[in-house]
Amino acid sequence: MQAAPTAAETICSALVRPGLTTLALDGEGGECGNDTESLTQPTLQHPLDTGALALLLPGTAAEHSGGDSMPTGVLEITDHLVLGADRPVRSVTWLAGYLERLSPSAQRRLAVEIAESRPHEGLLDLGHSAVLSVLWPTSAVLADTHGIEVVDPVELCTARADPFCLMEDAWLTHMELAHGDILAGLARRLPPELRGNRVRPLAIDSHGITLRVAEVLADDSGTTDVRMPFNRTVHDPMELGRAVRALARCPHPVEITAVR
Repeated sequence: MQAAPTAAETICSALVRPGLTTLALDGEGGECGNDTESLTQPTLQHPLDTGALALLLPGTAAEHSGGDSMPTGVLEITDHLVLGADRPVRSVTWLAGYLERLSPSAQRRLAVEIAESRPHEGLLDLGHSAVLSVLWPTSAVLADTHGIEVVDPVELCTARADPFCLMEDAWLTHMELAHGDILAGLARRLPPELRGNRVRPLAIDSHGITLRVAEVLADDSGTTDVRMPFNRTVHDPMELGRAVRALARCPHPVEITAVR
């Protein structure tokens, strides 16, 4: 049984979730040989089966042309929490690699491919105020509450986003606002030293749910993130609801992982 998404799967989920994304491109050297860096925010990033990443960038084709070489750059993806202002960033991903500029015809073909599985209104700006390019990652790094992990870009070729990542925010908000009984049931599964503190849902996926416990200590306050895995991987919203309710009613201790 897989207790949590892999780092590669977490990166894939962050890529398709709404969030703050910034692309930093290295310049090719100025008049005095000084390198420059340009920053832009992609309108859309879409993982491809090749392990590359399609980026819809603001601007015109002329602005993104610059010779035959492929510039290097770093894409930073910040995944923010939907609930709570304490430690609002859930994870940060850095993908470094080469940016391939595409011909207008290749951009149109890629736009059609993306739209078939992920329609996006920004694709309508292609050829006017937006261009499609492809980032070929050479390195990937994920930083979250568990630490920093280097991910082999080859793993991104086979990893997939969690099936619930786009509905996660709505699920967590609904759980906190309308299902205090379920949160109370989950809180009873916490280690004794964490019980009695405020509990909020932090993350949910096909493998389990993570709670954020706000601790009030004698000389300080802090939070502990507690991971509660399901007894099996779930595949649709109905199974997900049943799995959460089963955890809340479970009379036996569950295997949990707590991270401060």
